[in-house]
Amino acid sequence: MSNVYCLMSASLTREQALDCLASDDLIGLGMEADALRRSLHPEGVVTYALARNVAWPADTAALDATAREALASGASSLAFTGPVPTQPLEWFTTLLRHLRARFPALAVSAFAPADLLALQTPLTTLLPALREAGLSTLSADPGPSLPLPEFLSVHRAAHAAGLQTTAAVTFGAEDTTAFLDRVLAIRALQGETHGFLSLLPIAFQPGTEGDPAEPTAVEMLKTLAVCRVLAPDIPHLQAHAPTQGNKVLQMALRFGADDAGSLPLPERRPAAHSAQALTEEELRRTIRDAGFLPLQRDATFSTLFMV
Repeated sequence: MSNVYCLMSASLTREQALDCLASDDLIGLGMEADALRRSLHPEGVVTYALARNVAWPADTAALDATAREALASGASSLAFTGPVPTQPLEWFTTLLRHLRARFPALAVSAFAPADLLALQTPLTTLLPALREAGLSTLSADPGPSLPLPEFLSVHRAAHAAGLQTTAAVTFGAEDTTAFLDRVLAIRALQGETHGFLSLLPIAFQPGTEGDPAEPTAVEMLKTLAVCRVLAPDIPHLQAHAPTQGNKVLQMALRFGADDAGSLPLPERRPAAHSAQALTEEELRRTIRDAGFLPLQRDATFSTLFMV
């Protein structure tokens, strides 16, 4: 199939999106997604976040040391990762209030949707309490794959509590139709709540023998472009710098993405890193070489930093 052109409209259907993904007109699809990106973000800026990943701490002294290091490294966000401890809600709210009081410049992201459901506290109680205590946004890591109704219920409750979120969706691990149905459901929820800040398509990473193959670069670019055209009411479309590498990332910025995602800062950067483990300097150069101005943002897209 060739010369398939998508409609830059919130009414794009699943069937039209499937046609776009099946098309061999990669350049035409990229041009449409790029045109939509430019209409939404005419300033020619590509944003990115620097986040310090942190495990849930045993005590606040260790957390304070990590937060100080994060600020010294230029991070604007702390991102809690790893297994969520089995603790009462008050334990989490106390921790968040401590961070907000001691380190107000750091945005805090935590809790993938599956993590929140595992806490076994009603979302209508849990999310307002976490937001009031200082949670900035939910984790952008999709975590364990959730059935679509549960995924939507968590984000709907987060938006009702005043938390804007990123919709992280993995592609390449399931049927393409199921993936598009998830994006369409996210688009519909955005029409109700206007609570999604960004859409983050993440390529499936095979871990064991028998897993599907990792999507190719062309599949990544097509998926990114279709997501941009499919959900124009979500302000930002994120590429995924930690897994894409320089060349694919540069192309992604011409296929609808206006954000390079969150670059994790390790405690100490190793002397050698993989070709895909970008430093901030490399990321900024990649963005400039693609023809854009790089700006660091925080986890909620509310503050831009000239660096």
